[in-house]
Amino acid sequence: MVVSMSVLLVREPLDEPAEEGHFNFFPDHFYMELILGLTLMIVLSALATIFPATTGPKADPLVTPEVIKPELIGALGAVFMLSLLLVQQMEIVRKRQETGTRRHAAAVPASSRSCVECHQHTSPGITEHWTGSTHAVKGVGCVDCHLAERKDVDAFDHYGTTIACSSRPNGSTCWTQYHNFHLAQARSPLFGAGGGPIRVDPTGAAGTDVGDEIDIMVNLDLTAHQIILIGFFKLYPGRFIRETGPSVSPELFCLQHQVRW
Repeated sequence: MVVSMSVLLVREPLDEPAEEGHFNFFPDHFYMELILGLTLMIVLSALATIFPATTGPKADPLVTPEVIKPELIGALGAVFMLSLLLVQQMEIVRKRQETGTRRHAAAVPASSRSCVECHQHTSPGITEHWTGSTHAVKGVGCVDCHLAERKDVDAFDHYGTTIACSSRPNGSTCWTQYHNFHLAQARSPLFGAGGGPIRVDPTGAAGTDVGDEIDIMVNLDLTAHQIILIGFFKLYPGRFIRETGPSVSPELFCLQHQVRW
């Protein structure tokens, strides 16, 4: 809760008439605002201490909720730290390769050999940048990313090949996600999108299993500037949903068209 209060205080000395339209911010208004603010803070702090606002049963520091698994949290923390170290090492190696302190063999595909040979003389900076990239290690050449169609707005003819300066999309991407939802405690309410509780089991007999969600998404690259995203999302209700009301299994289908420059 945020409370704002403003008070305008005008001091009129007894020995001289008040100047109309004149009011000193300091010290009159400043001190009054400071006193009122501190008083209001003390009152609100006292009320919050005497009448604390609670959203559920008081937590017991000696009881670990069933949804918290210390061994799982420790394992995930270790994996997270190892992944950070691995990513840092990969970034160090990449930077060394780009700066020339560490070189690797570049796999030049046949379709891009003439490009690399020409740009080594005309624009060696571009070739050096590609040589130090992951594309060079994996054999991804110039044509693989910059080959375009004549209908593309930024396409042009380059020594008999239609290309574009910007990289071109290649195919589509499909991925899935799995989510498992649990309540913090068995007696905790389930909150909706509006922020208010929509279901609750005061006894805690329904457990904490809210349900499982599966997401399937497909990303289609039409052109360098247009993408279509198709998604399907389905929630399978858990024990808590089944025992606290209508056991619904919502589904969501979305179709999104993106235009970028």
